[in-house]
Amino acid sequence: VDEGQLREILLATAAVRRELGLGGYTQGMSYLGATLMVVLPPATAFLCLTNLLALRFFPPFLQMNLEQIELRWRTFEILLGQECPYLACHLDQVGFTSDLFITDWWLTLFSKDFPIEIAARVWDCFLLEGEPYLFKAAIGVCKHVEPQLLGQPMEVCHGVIGKVGKAITPDAFFAAAASVGVSANFIREMLRPSTA
Repeated sequence: VDEGQLREILLATAAVRRELGLGGYTQGMSYLGATLMVVLPPATAFLCLTNLLALRFFPPFLQMNLEQIELRWRTFEILLGQECPYLACHLDQVGFTSDLFITDWWLTLFSKDFPIEIAARVWDCFLLEGEPYLFKAAIGVCKHVEPQLLGQPMEVCHGVIGKVGKAITPDAFFAAAASVGVSANFIREMLRPSTA
């Protein structure tokens, strides 16, 4: 990826976002922009990045809406507890909270820590299925490395999670995501703002 063109796309996207009152550059935009530039010419990558960041999933993170961000973290931890109860309990006991890793995974649509072969398919699934797919993918990755995490201190857990993108194969990644039993509708329901 041409770094000069990527910089221009990021500056233009930040300017559009500022003009719309959505803030400017935010964490993770460079990974999204670079991933788009792998498959698209710069002008199209800019349009796609601007539109991608307008999807319902991104604004809570990009505008630092802590209530919505924390709702997603809590939802992930509840779902992880349903899918991997021993792992969820262990991570809680050692103080390894989901915000330490899933925010990076989600904000970059897995582009930062995972190879393009995985990230590109995650993008496809995200664009087809929506935000629930990101939960399933993240839980699937955790299920995949659960044997390496159980019984380990926080530092080891952090290391395993930090290196999983380089260690997991595309087949293992998508098989793990597919093994997550929770439905997309259930995840959407959990993310719905309470009316009480």
